Amino acid sequence: MSILIKNVIHSFKNEKIDVFVDKGKIKKIGKNLDIQADKVIDGTDKILYPALANMHTHAAMVLFKGYADDLKLMEWLQTKIWPIESKLTEEDVYWGTKFACLEMIKTGTTLFNDMYWHFDACFQAVEEMGMRAILNAVMIDMFDIERQKFNEKRTLEIFDKYYEKNPLIKVGLGPHAVYTVSDKGLRFAAELRKEKDTYLHIHLSETLTEVEECVKKTGKRPPEYLDELGVLTDKTLLAHCIWLNPKEINLLAERNSIAIHTPISNMKLAVGGIMPKKELREKGVRICLGTDGAASNNNLDMTEEMKVAAILQKWRNNDAEIPNAYDVVYRATEGFRILGLNVNKLEEGDTADFILLKMHETITPLHNPISNFVYAASGILTDTVVCNGKVLMENGHIKGEEEIKENFFKVINRLFA
Repeated sequence: MSILIKNVIHSFKNEKIDVFVDKGKIKKIGKNLDIQADKVIDGTDKILYPALANMHTHAAMVLFKGYADDLKLMEWLQTKIWPIESKLTEEDVYWGTKFACLEMIKTGTTLFNDMYWHFDACFQAVEEMGMRAILNAVMIDMFDIERQKFNEKRTLEIFDKYYEKNPLIKVGLGPHAVYTVSDKGLRFAAELRKEKDTYLHIHLSETLTEVEECVKKTGKRPPEYLDELGVLTDKTLLAHCIWLNPKEINLLAERNSIAIHTPISNMKLAVGGIMPKKELREKGVRICLGTDGAASNNNLDMTEEMKVAAILQKWRNNDAEIPNAYDVVYRATEGFRILGLNVNKLEEGDTADFILLKMHETITPLHNPISNFVYAASGILTDTVVCNGKVLMENGHIKGEEEIKENFFKVINRLFA
């Protein structure tokens, strides 16, 4: 489908232009374009921005939003989250994932990197919603050999069924963390990742306790331990990366691994530290942004994550210049470049993943639309969303959203009756 957007403000140029999209690409940008298109969108009083990439999620955990707040991380996991997760059915996760996709699309995200149970339900939900995703087969064995064997069997089944099934959905490995997955399980994940040349998504050094327990058990801190097992590569996505020392930052840089900054979740769960983003960037480590699951954030709004990421790092560095708004938007779109796509500056030839935000008092005047995107915008201002050249939302409405909401709340009523 071809799309022509008329009279929209281009956020990087800060001027009104027309945009022509065809075959998933931005083909032409200019004033008063006279081109026939299958669909014409009026961009009047709207601003064109790149779509966002949420690179650390547990999508279906939107079911638990507000359920177990104000608890310490391990208490939260062990006494609230893991017990309720054990009750989830395939259908629960299907509707939970669809609702999460609904929230992400409505707040400007078209790509997310996920790790959750019931892979079949997750895949079906994302495919039906038309989004991009890296869906990682979750692995938790709690150092039990039988569970580890089951994980291997189930993961291989997932790859047989879904690997390269949909060009918008990448299938990856999701070993949860060093404190939930055995060395054998981690080694299996690393070897399969290499065989399939795919992605591996894991939590890393989120808390000091995680680091201390890893040292007690293995004699090594988490990054060194994972590297010994072959886990750290240029396709390894590392969530949190809070408790890193200079040697470990160098190691991540050497392996060209990818760090994922999740500031809101980290602060809410009081993990005791802040990602050393400045030091990571100085060594050339790639950095993305993510919300984490909605149970610990408590939403999936990446515009909110951008603002918090920016001001938290300024405060940590005692430097108002680092990071600037353009760097933050770059981090919030880095996920696309990891997949070999470019949406950052919305130029001719770029992948057609973009959003239109409604003009609103909160983001005017437009002295600098990019600064407004980071420091003033809210995801709820998103009016139109395009992914791979296909309109997922227009005028704030997504096809089928009423059915999704209805079934989502049926799941909520059953789980928490």
